[in-house]
Amino acid sequence: KIYKFILKTYLMKKRKLYRRTPGGRVTIIYKSRKHDYPKCSVSGKRLNKPRLTPKELRNLSRTKRRVNRPFGDRLPEYSRYEIFKRDVLKFLNESQQ
Repeated sequence: KIYKFILKTYLMKKRKLYRRTPGGRVTIIYKSRKHDYPKCSVSGKRLNKPRLTPKELRNLSRTKRRVNRPFGDRLPEYSRYEIFKRDVLKFLNESQQ
């Protein structure tokens, strides 16, 4: 019974595709669902990265995986600017006191 429960929950995470075999039968194929787009860790907005699983991302070249700038794979340009502005204002406030 435990095995059936584990199998059922595993298959619920997959999507069910019906495919016709060369012999004419229709079979069910279970494939992984697509992952969601990567999001910014600060603002939650979408990053300009492909919508792939980690396994598929490993097969891409490094230039397609991330942008070549500081925090390029984690933060978009506007978030980096906001963080920089926040840190500068914090530093200025501390130096004035």
